[in-house]
Amino acid sequence: DVFQVLVGSGTVGSALLVQPVDGVFFTGSHATGAKIAQTIGPRMIKLQLELGGKDPTYVCEDVNIAAAAASLADGAMYNTGQSCCSVERIYVHAKIHDAFVEAFVKEVRAFTISEPTDEAAYIGPLTRAPQLDVLDRQVADALAKGARLLVGGHRLPGPGNWFEPTVLTEVDHSMDLMREESFGPVLP
Repeated sequence: DVFQVLVGSGTVGSALLVQPVDGVFFTGSHATGAKIAQTIGPRMIKLQLELGGKDPTYVCEDVNIAAAAASLADGAMYNTGQSCCSVERIYVHAKIHDAFVEAFVKEVRAFTISEPTDEAAYIGPLTRAPQLDVLDRQVADALAKGARLLVGGHRLPGPGNWFEPTVLTEVDHSMDLMREESFGPVLP
């Protein structure tokens, strides 16, 4: 009874917030985190929030391009991009941009898409079906605003929540996928 984990929707969270607890630790959206902070703040109890982010990486001009591409492709796509510390966007020095993008796309194309029980699988299904709509919207918004799709960009057929590993270039900060967490295999 020292530490209890509760998983559920808003009703579970709301019920928890009125309990006589010593602390609340929440992982989720910024909007929900703000509501929790507003509710818990006056009680002056421990509150820790791990909220959606858009973790960037910068690739310098003196990098080993192949090693950086392999490392960052893994950092962006491991666990099908469903990690709070996944690389969510990459900025690349102009001098090496084209070579890096080519190497990065080559890495992503090599990922095996399969059921998680398959030893060769690198990309599996998303855990939540609603996330497919988020990824669809982000890709469509980026393309409508001038992004270039290099690989992926679509749901995969069949049962489950499958989305292709996706790489886009020519992106800018007017695009949702550059500002809002993707939490899936989509990388600008």
